[in-house]
Amino acid sequence: MKIAVVIPFYQHAHGLLAAAVASIAAQRVAPDISVDVIVIDDGSPVSAAAESMPNLPAQYSLTIIARANGGVASARNAGLDAVACDADAVAFLDSDDRWAPDHLQRGIDMLRQGAWFYFDNGYDLNGQDRFARTPFMRDRHGYDVSAAPYSQLVDGAEFFAALVTECVPHTSQVIYDFRRLGRYRFDESLRTAGEDHLFWLTLTEKAPQVGYHSGLMGARGRGVSINSGAYAWDSREGLQRVVDEIGLHSKIKRRFALTSAQQAAIDTKLMRDCDHFFFLMIRNCHRYPVTALRAFRRLSKLDAAIWRRAPASLMRLRAHRASFTAA
Repeated sequence: MKIAVVIPFYQHAHGLLAAAVASIAAQRVAPDISVDVIVIDDGSPVSAAAESMPNLPAQYSLTIIARANGGVASARNAGLDAVACDADAVAFLDSDDRWAPDHLQRGIDMLRQGAWFYFDNGYDLNGQDRFARTPFMRDRHGYDVSAAPYSQLVDGAEFFAALVTECVPHTSQVIYDFRRLGRYRFDESLRTAGEDHLFWLTLTEKAPQVGYHSGLMGARGRGVSINSGAYAWDSREGLQRVVDEIGLHSKIKRRFALTSAQQAAIDTKLMRDCDHFFFLMIRNCHRYPVTALRAFRRLSKLDAAIWRRAPASLMRLRAHRASFTAA
C-alpha cells in the first residue's frame, strides 16, 4: 500500500519542517507500506531545501516542490497534483505540526476496514485534547478523556451532517482514500479559513463510511498559521477571515443538498458573519481603507447575496457592537 503525505510549507523559523518530517520518519508502519512525502515550498521565507532533513526509512521518499506563494489551499492542491497515480491514500501534515508514531498505521487500518475518510484525535494549540471540545465526538459519540483509546467506523451521511455546522477534524489528522476520492481539490478562493472544512464536506458527501481513532495521535505547532493568525477580529487579517467564513457558508448552501434545519443553521451563521463583517468594515475603514475596500470587493465575488443582507446587518450594527464589546 502506498500513502502520500502532503505538507504545505511557509515558515519564518528554521527546524519546523525538519521536525515535522522527523515525525513522519518515526511512524511505525508495516513493511508493506510505502510513504511518499511531498513538500510544497510555497515561497517560504525559510527555504525547504535549506532544512536539515532526517534520514528516512528505506520505503520512504521525499520530494520538494518550490513555487511562488499561492496560499495554503493552492499549495495543498499542488501537492495533490504531484501524488503518484498508484497511491492508495493521502495524509496531510502542516509544517509545524507533529504526529504520534502510530498515526499512519491507525488510519491505514481503518481504510482497510472500509473507511473512505479517516481522522484521529490530537492536542490543540493550547495542549488540550481536541475531541474533548468537539461536540460531534463529545456529545454525539460519548468521547471520554479517561476512556481507553478506540477506533470506530461511522456512517458517512451522519458525519457529513455533523460537518455542515461543525468542522470536526484538524487537517493534520486526516487521511483519505485517494483511489476513490483523488479527483477532488481544495477551493482556492478561500484564503484564510474554511478551505479544509469545505474539502472535508466534499469528500465525506461521497463516503459510505468514515473512520476515527480517539487516541491522541498528533500535536499542533506554533509556526506561521494563516488560520490562527486571523482570529484577531479587529485586524486586517480578521476582516479577511470573516470574508472567508461568509464565503464558506455561502458555498455550503449552494453546493450541497441540505435539510431545512441545516439551511436554517447556515443562514444563522451567515447573518452573524455578515453583521460582524460590516462591524469590522467600519472599524477598518479609517485605519486600513484600501484593505476594507478590497475585502468588500472579494466578498461580493464570493457571495453575491451580500447586497441583499447588507441593509439588515447595518440596522443591527449598534446591537452587534454592544454584544461584541461586552464579550
